[in-house]
Amino acid sequence: MIREHLTFRRAVPEDKPAVLAICAQIWEGDDYIPEVWDAWIADLYGQFSVVDLDGKVVGLGKLTRLTPTEWWLEGLRVDPAYQGQGIGRFLHEQGVALADRLGKGVLRFATSSANHSVHRFAADTGFAHIGGYVLCKGPASTSLTAFTPLPESDLDIASHFLEGSERFQAAHRLFEDRWWTWQTLTRELLSRYAAQGQLLGWRRHGRRLSGLALVSDYPSEGRLIVHYANAPGDTLSDLARDLRYLAGERGLELVDWKVFDRPDTRAALEAAGYENTWENTLWVFERPIRPRAVDSE
Repeated sequence: MIREHLTFRRAVPEDKPAVLAICAQIWEGDDYIPEVWDAWIADLYGQFSVVDLDGKVVGLGKLTRLTPTEWWLEGLRVDPAYQGQGIGRFLHEQGVALADRLGKGVLRFATSSANHSVHRFAADTGFAHIGGYVLCKGPASTSLTAFTPLPESDLDIASHFLEGSERFQAAHRLFEDRWWTWQTLTRELLSRYAAQGQLLGWRRHGRRLSGLALVSDYPSEGRLIVHYANAPGDTLSDLARDLRYLAGERGLELVDWKVFDRPDTRAALEAAGYENTWENTLWVFERPIRPRAVDSE
């Protein structure tokens, strides 16, 4: 079996040419891993790993610590010339075992709803599918918005709003802090966004908080990125429309928002002028980390 010839190890700087050669064949050469190479190699908490087949790098993957109790598997890649030989499963299993050795808490990852082989890996290693996301985009428009930055003095109000939200609980309290990575939206993270002016309160009428949004501007790409947004019931459609107005107010071209996949949420965004731009859904999987004793050696 080919697995007998595979070696899983920490990546080193000398692996860069081989890793970049694999990434050049992913997503028509538009893989993000070359941009994060330096950060991944320097990571002191997680591990950037490669798989060797008889001395040749044929795969890679990354275990990332998001918080002391939340870990993320990402960047699983197999050289296209070696796909279909069990290397992807080997990488996944080794990444899970590494999390069990290094971490505590919960381990998550995301993959396409069409990636059935990875779904099987997930089931075999104890993961549960906890939900999916769709990428919705809405063109910027021009009108007044009901958004204002929330100061840190309003964090109690924002936290209370989230804790009382059925949508927030249904999405397992997760949000996309950095691209393609979901973690728990805590008060500490709300505070960080507030300090940067990126936590916005939405008030439809009067002074009461009707919704909130965590956003980032990407002027070079003309996008307003929505890390998380929420409003109760059918008012979500009005909040989503206001985000389009906010993008226009800031001179951006569109709103880019990965939304937790529910029929009512999809309907709300469609009514607000958004379009689901993905053929499939991005599924998130979760598994408790099962700490194991480190080998004496």
